[in-house]
Order: sequence, then C-alpha cells, then structure tokens
Amino acid sequence: MSLKTLKWAAILSFLIAMVVLLGGGIKMKHDLAPYPGKTVGPDGNILFEKSDIIAGQGVYQRYGLMDQGSVWRHGSQRGSEFSATTLHIVTEVVGDFIAEKDYGKSYSDINILQKELVDVKTKNEIKTNRYNQEIDTLTLTPAQVKALERVQQHWDKTFKNGELRYGFLPNTIADAQQRLQVSRFFFWTAWVASTLRPGKDYTYTNNWPSDRRAGNVASTQVYFWSIGGVLSLLLVLGIFIYLVHSYGMWYGPAKGVPLSEKLVNMPLTPS
Repeated sequence: MSLKTLKWAAILSFLIAMVVLLGGGIKMKHDLAPYPGKTVGPDGNILFEKSDIIAGQGVYQRYGLMDQGSVWRHGSQRGSEFSATTLHIVTEVVGDFIAEKDYGKSYSDINILQKELVDVKTKNEIKTNRYNQEIDTLTLTPAQVKALERVQQHWDKTFKNGELRYGFLPNTIADAQQRLQVSRFFFWTAWVASTLRPGKDYTYTNNWPSDRRAGNVASTQVYFWSIGGVLSLLLVLGIFIYLVHSYGMWYGPAKGVPLSEKLVNMPLTPS
C-alpha cells in the first residue's frame, strides 16, 4: 500500500473519529446534570450559588487534584475518589440526623431493625430530586444542610492540614475561601451522583459511584453496556489484526517469524 493511500486512510479515520466524538458530545449535552442557580436551605436562605460550584471546579483544576484523585471516575487507581468520599459523608450525616430525630440516638447506637428503617428513609431523602428547573433552585433538607456543613469541614481540614495517606501535604490549598469553594463543588458532584434524574429510576451518573446506603447500585444497563463495550472492542480489534496480517495490509509480509528464527539460533551471551 502506497504512502499516499496510507495518508488518506489516516485522514479519513481521523475525520470519522471526530464526527463520532462531536456527535456524542452534542447528544450528551442534553443529558447534562444541572448547575443550580442557587442552593437554598428549608428556610429559603441561600447556601451557595452556581458561581460557587464553577469556582470550586476551577480550584479542583488549578491545583491538579485530578492527579491525586478523581470525580465520578477511577479514584481507586490514583487516590481519593472525591465524589464517593463526599457522598459517603452525606449518607452518614443524613442517617445520623434521621436516627436522632426518630429514636433519639445516633445511627451506630440503634438496633438492626431500626437501622434498616433509617436506611430506607436515608435513601429516599438523598434520592429525591428537589431541584426546581423553573426557578433554577435546589432546596436542601435540614439533614442535607447538616451534611453540607460536614463536607465543608472535612475538605477544609484535609486540604489545610494534609492527609499523607492520600498524598495531600499541609496547605495543599492554602486559601480558606478556595477550600470552601472546592468543598461545595464536591458536594454538588455527590448530589448529582445520588439524585434521581426527573422521571427516571437512576441518578444523573447512572448510580455511580456505588454506595448502598445512598441507594447507588449499578443498574442492568451499566453492566450490559460496560461488558458489551469491552467485547465489541476485542472483536473489532481481532478482525482488524486478522485482516492486516492475512492480506499483508500496510506493512507487507510478516517479518516476525524469520526474525524469531534468527534469535533462536543466536548464541547466548552473559547479558
């Protein structure tokens, strides 16, 4: 195959890939989770606004925190999964709030049956979507307001004092206002991950990250498309490799076998 043909094949592959990528991006844009214009408590007091979430996202990027963890992705491979950690804090605080309200005890002090009842209420409280699109406002429950406070305290302490287990040195984020902003961003990611899409039985992130106390369990669709995607990749890759070697595409006859025979016949050396 000539260099000219290879060049046009590469250009065509690039164009097809870009069309698919941009098309997928445009389609996904309609399914984006909302950035609430303002987030308020039960009394209507503004807790934070969209600008705070965007600013917190900027802090996350400015300090390269994606190199020390992640949001909605592969945190276990690098460090802390910020969304999962924040969601876990939220579920614990909401569970304690409900247990204290119903039984006058913390979650850890109630019996198994009571815990099961509290877990059901916790899932319902976290899963219910209280975002009003018409007025662009997210309303938090009293328990969620408590959770927001705990989330802000946790990330303020982590980024101020450091957490060597996860590679955070003291004063990872030195500015208190920036620590507050990034904690609000993480709270928003936890809300997106745990709140049901309008009219659906799964969250904005398809129940990711997993957290049973929050009701986040992978759906059948997640398993189907994940496994299907991997199998499709292997199938297409196998067909591609077969065609390349069967028809001598691009590189001509395979040179691996003669080369291996020469290596076998070469004398062994100390190296």
